[in-house]
Amino acid sequence: MDTRRRDNDLPEAGDERPDIWVITRFGSPQLDAYALNLMEGEVRSGVKTLSLIYLILLSVSGGLNLYLGFTGEYLYTYVVLAVLATNVFFSSRAIDDIRSLHLLGMTLLVVSSSALVLQAHKIGAFGMPLYIGVVLIFVVVPLVPWGLREASSIVALIYLVFTLSTSLASERFGASTLLLLQFFMLSAALIVLVLVARSARVRKTEIKSLFQLESAHQEMRSLSYRDPLTGAWNRRYIQDRYDEAITRYCEEGRDCYFLLFDLNRFKQINDTYGHAFGDRVLQWVSESFNEHLQPGEIFARMGGDEFALLLAQAPQPYLQKSLESLNVRQSRVRRMGWDDADGVTISIGLVNLAPESEQVPFTSAYKGADKALYEAKAKGGNRVEEGTLACAVADPAVMLNDGRPGGAS
Repeated sequence: MDTRRRDNDLPEAGDERPDIWVITRFGSPQLDAYALNLMEGEVRSGVKTLSLIYLILLSVSGGLNLYLGFTGEYLYTYVVLAVLATNVFFSSRAIDDIRSLHLLGMTLLVVSSSALVLQAHKIGAFGMPLYIGVVLIFVVVPLVPWGLREASSIVALIYLVFTLSTSLASERFGASTLLLLQFFMLSAALIVLVLVARSARVRKTEIKSLFQLESAHQEMRSLSYRDPLTGAWNRRYIQDRYDEAITRYCEEGRDCYFLLFDLNRFKQINDTYGHAFGDRVLQWVSESFNEHLQPGEIFARMGGDEFALLLAQAPQPYLQKSLESLNVRQSRVRRMGWDDADGVTISIGLVNLAPESEQVPFTSAYKGADKALYEAKAKGGNRVEEGTLACAVADPAVMLNDGRPGGAS
């Protein structure tokens, strides 16, 4: 993951205030995706909380209505809304899309508004329970983490439901009742939008800070897995990722191979051309062997001039292509005193980690490949030896180009 490039996509801290219109929009594709994934759970939790609060309020309101002796029309409305709130609660648990979750919460609020309006029309008046219900509908809006766009849409819909339905029957409710209703709605709507805007700004700032913190942590973790000289993965990385990779290969039914190799006469190269040139040779090796890896395969520098590979492809064609790439890099400096006879050659030990066998631990794979590598060097180097996992006894050598890996000389 290229966290440095990702951070550069973000506005610098203090450049501008967070855009509170949409809570998951930041102007960076990576941060947008991060926010969407993070907010999905929060919105689901908000919708569930909204429905639970509704159930509690409806239960209390129903009890108060019975105690105060209000008509059964109120109770009927509360039962219908309780059924809707229960359905929203269970539906939210099965929905993974944040927009659908927002729509679910909006549906509960708007349907509740419509139910109260129908109740007022049926009774022919706006009683205190209805005024309280109107205020409560607005008050519970901030329980769900909306952006200002969604909150404004909800407030506008609730306002229009009440305003249009009552204005068409103004002679029934009276001017003073409608004026009082407008006051309650506009006051509650203003408070709700201010709360939502403030909450959205704070939450977006938190999301951005959390994203940058996790990005920095991920970058530091990645750096701890990288060899600083060659840019290849290091011993720690291949050890940590080994079990996961082997499990995946076994599940896919693919053969996989663990290889160890080192450079022949590397000390002589350092002594003859200097350590700076030796470092460049190690970089050539890393570049050449990384070029031909398939997704999920691992190339790592174990230390010094020793490297390890975890392959899910046939090793011989891969080694052939990698060593050809290495020879191309070597040929560029031979005119500067790099003699053909001093070209880089390697000795390789490998073990086959067959998928039908039990998963081989890293230590066993390493020991088997390491013993095969020593066998290759004992036979003069510049060759490949395949070892066995049981006792790491070298099999007959698998030679490349008549004993010369990749044709390197």
